[in-house]
Amino acid sequence: MSQVPPNAPLPADSEEAATDTNTPVPYKSTLPVLQLAILCAVRLMDPVTFTQIFPYINQFLTRLHLIEDQSQIGFYSGLVESTFAFFQLISIYQWTRLSESIGRRPIVVGGTFGLAFATTVLGLSSSLWTILLSRALAGLCSGNAAVLHSVLGELTDSTNQHIAFPLYGLFWPLGSILGPILGGSLANPADKYPTLFDYQFLRDFPYFLPCLSAGILAFAAAMTAAIYLKELLSIPIIRSLSISGASLCFTATAFDAVFVLFCYTSIPDGGLNFSTTHIGYALAIAGTSSIAIQVLLLPSLLTTFGHARLYNFCMFMWPLAYLFMPFLHLVADSPIALWTGIASLLTLSRVACLAYS
Repeated sequence: MSQVPPNAPLPADSEEAATDTNTPVPYKSTLPVLQLAILCAVRLMDPVTFTQIFPYINQFLTRLHLIEDQSQIGFYSGLVESTFAFFQLISIYQWTRLSESIGRRPIVVGGTFGLAFATTVLGLSSSLWTILLSRALAGLCSGNAAVLHSVLGELTDSTNQHIAFPLYGLFWPLGSILGPILGGSLANPADKYPTLFDYQFLRDFPYFLPCLSAGILAFAAAMTAAIYLKELLSIPIIRSLSISGASLCFTATAFDAVFVLFCYTSIPDGGLNFSTTHIGYALAIAGTSSIAIQVLLLPSLLTTFGHARLYNFCMFMWPLAYLFMPFLHLVADSPIALWTGIASLLTLSRVACLAYS
């Protein structure tokens, strides 16, 4: 029997090593790009219509002359913002159950059309009750968020979710940038841009233009979904998905509402005394930081730690964000320290918002 020299290459190490043609290459699903794009466009409308009111809501309510003491305006602004969140909260599970009976597509399309209508009507409100009714309707219609998550899960699998989830999650922070910019820049257009919008209608309804702009965007997304979004086979929805989504929505919405009120409140009353423009800039920082986190960190975090561990870590960030916020008042007189603190706080909150993804 022949002996193999000690330094001779093993067959598997040599250039002539046989290739194993019997073991299949791991299968990797192709992303349905068009369907994912439609889903992302619809997802974008939730934060746009929700956050576009933030820069001007306190001025909107002040204009209604509800109270004489402006330090109490926070109760009414909190009422308006929590109305949206409350009706979204109570409708999430109902929309998911209904989607099991009639399909995902009607819920996605119908909810987005309703969101467009409710947001446009908000701009025509002239009393607290009409504001609350329009926000309640918008909250009900945006309760289809869990259905969107279900569609995303049905469009993808374990081979492409590390790509699809961050892309989909990117559109919440993107909407959180676009919404405040719309609200902050288009509110009171007759005063800000008299050469373009010096009309009596826009003086009587100074917040109609940002609401109309957000409504048109939502209407366009709904039309696109109505034409191109495909119905998928129904997969049973786990109850915990809806409960988790509802609790996360409540926590994130409460943070945004408190932050906006904190910014609007005067410095002697413990706030930052920001204008609508500065509030819009601050919220845009939140969206920008969220985009950076989604693009640069989320894909590798998902593959390294998995969905459950990352979700738990993100939810742990919320108490820290709430505790950190009041300390910004201590540096309200120092612009550099203040905006550094705001950027840090909102980045922390956007890390917590990764739980959405």
